Amino acid sequence: MSSPKARGIRLHVHLTHGLGPKRYISTTSSELTWISASTVWNGLHLLGCHASDAEMLLSGLPRQDSLTSFRPDRLSRLRLLGLDPDLPFVVWVPTYRSTKGYGLGTQTVEEGTPFNATRLDNRPSPIDLLTQAKAANVQLVAKPHPIDADRLEKLGIRSITNSEIWSAGLSVYEFLGLSTGMVSDYSSIWIDYLETGRSIGLFCPDYEAFASSRGMLTPDLSEVAGRLFLDSHTTLSDFFREIANGGVFRQSDLRECRERIGFVERKSDRTRAQSLVDELSHRYSRRIDMWN
Repeated sequence: MSSPKARGIRLHVHLTHGLGPKRYISTTSSELTWISASTVWNGLHLLGCHASDAEMLLSGLPRQDSLTSFRPDRLSRLRLLGLDPDLPFVVWVPTYRSTKGYGLGTQTVEEGTPFNATRLDNRPSPIDLLTQAKAANVQLVAKPHPIDADRLEKLGIRSITNSEIWSAGLSVYEFLGLSTGMVSDYSSIWIDYLETGRSIGLFCPDYEAFASSRGMLTPDLSEVAGRLFLDSHTTLSDFFREIANGGVFRQSDLRECRERIGFVERKSDRTRAQSLVDELSHRYSRRIDMWN
């Protein structure tokens, strides 16, 4: 968060989240190389973080490997989280709307509209997410952002923390890799999840409020992924019913979304981690030779 500068031949590796549709304001970065799983918003992210001279490395993120490295023994660990491994389950991964503290300081953030606020217009609410999931016999579990101040379990939806996932013997991305589908919003996590080819629904009942407070990059999320929005009770029902039947929600629209955001496809013979190490070695070995 403090963006220390690398000196001499020392290489700093900054482990952070992905690049999604949210805008970054007055953020300063000293990274020389950025890693991304897609291309559409990368230039604006670099400008927003005053890092326009940085190189963008398009290898995807190593954690994406965990989404598809399935092992049958991991399924039994779902029982430790109160989930039935024999039934499909969808993980709801919303970005935070408010925080108690942010980064290394005590700054608080308020963006969009809290989920426990009065519903906007006649749009579906989180309760409708749960109702439609139950109607389709699909398990729904919330995975809140680690700095989220809102308690999503107060909505009546099972909420799982990082600590619970780790205690079950799973990493967060191994857990996500066991899910049948994902509901998200302005977070970059659903871009990583595109790796799986499974159902994705974007639940954004506070779209206008979030866009006016946090700000969205162009092209707008509704432009590149509008057909994945769960913006009516009918689309909610269709989403969970498709998952219950073993299908993929709006599969052709999902493929089109991948193309519009420039999702970085994985090379069939290389993991994301292998590709990243190869590209970093190629870039920085030249720089180290020059310094020596």
